[in-house]
Amino acid sequence: MNDKNFLRLQSDSQREGQYGRLISPPVHLPRNPVCMEFQYQATGGHGVALQVVREASQESKLLWVIREDQGSEWKHGRIILPSYDMEYQIVFEGVIGKGRSGEIAIDDIRISTDVPLENCMEPISAFAGGTLPPGTEPTVDTVPVQPIPAYWYYVMAAGGAVLVLVSVVLALVLHYHRFRYAAKKTDHSITYKTSHYSNGAPLAVEPTLTIKLEQERGSHC
Repeated sequence: MNDKNFLRLQSDSQREGQYGRLISPPVHLPRNPVCMEFQYQATGGHGVALQVVREASQESKLLWVIREDQGSEWKHGRIILPSYDMEYQIVFEGVIGKGRSGEIAIDDIRISTDVPLENCMEPISAFAGGTLPPGTEPTVDTVPVQPIPAYWYYVMAAGGAVLVLVSVVLALVLHYHRFRYAAKKTDHSITYKTSHYSNGAPLAVEPTLTIKLEQERGSHC
């Protein structure tokens, strides 16, 4: 994946520590859960943590977490997005502790349409108990997934500084039956894509959304 751009949170032992959040648009899954896939890296020993949280109203629920060094290779993560009566947001949170050197990166976040829920727990050590979370049991209903609004927020804070990056992306509506979507599609996942064109006209191939965020070594943000 060296030829791709990705979201990265980086720190060294001279900094005050780093904390970053990637926040999804509102998601509404009142009846059926879905599977979310992504790629991640986490290096830096005991001071590093990456977790995924469901935030709804005043409530937060931890869905997935890895701690400590995971090696320099890109790894594959899978999380069940549970059904819930209210709209909620999915938040990726990365933490590199004060006085620690490390790096956390995430890439290629997507909702998969061809992964059974029992296979949507990776790595298994990132889940408490290693069983399907409540509210993720499969059903035989066929229901539409609500369209996701076209924006994500990335927030990184270090000390008193906050950087906000807003990117406009395109969302698709998917239908699924049991573990598979009813809509006939050749591409079995949604990938967020940019919707801006340099000359006002659509391109022949619409580019996927890629973001790379880096800091200079002398920066305190």
